[in-house]
Amino acid sequence: HEYAWWNLIDIGEMYVVLQVQEKDIAERIANEVYKLILNMKYSYPAKALKILAFLEVGDKRTLRLLVRNVPRSISYLSPQAAAETIVSCVSL
Repeated sequence: HEYAWWNLIDIGEMYVVLQVQEKDIAERIANEVYKLILNMKYSYPAKALKILAFLEVGDKRTLRLLVRNVPRSISYLSPQAAAETIVSCVSL
């Protein structure tokens, strides 16, 4: 089953909020994020970076692409979300 980028990020957010410890699904989310990064709009690249940082998944190429896409999405974020994204970048 393929997820749209917004569904995938929303599912990842729920994994973070509910503190689900399922590493297999978290790795799958990271792999799917890599495929969909260039299609993501608005605040979703920043949300994806935050989710992967908190779940501690994702390889260097995925995280590097997300970090490169954060500046174009930072204007859509609230101040708190922007701060969380910056902390996620630092924690990598």
